[in-house]
Amino acid sequence: MVSSRGEVTSAAYSPTLSQSVALAWIEQGSVKPDDLMPDRFEIDVAGTHHPADIHVRAPFDPDGTRMRA
Repeated sequence: MVSSRGEVTSAAYSPTLSQSVALAWIEQGSVKPDDLMPDRFEIDVAGTHHPADIHVRAPFDPDGTRMRA
């Protein structure tokens, strides 16, 4: 059973990460530590569910290393 825990607020393709990324609002208290395991989240795109990894921090390259690669 799929349960809704939040809502994607924006999404786009990231050339730096070579994959799609999304920012989402997740209801406070609806996520427990075990939920942060891989393959536990999906994003519904027009009725099709896609697996998603959840990260509590945004991907960030403070030294610009990837950009200069």
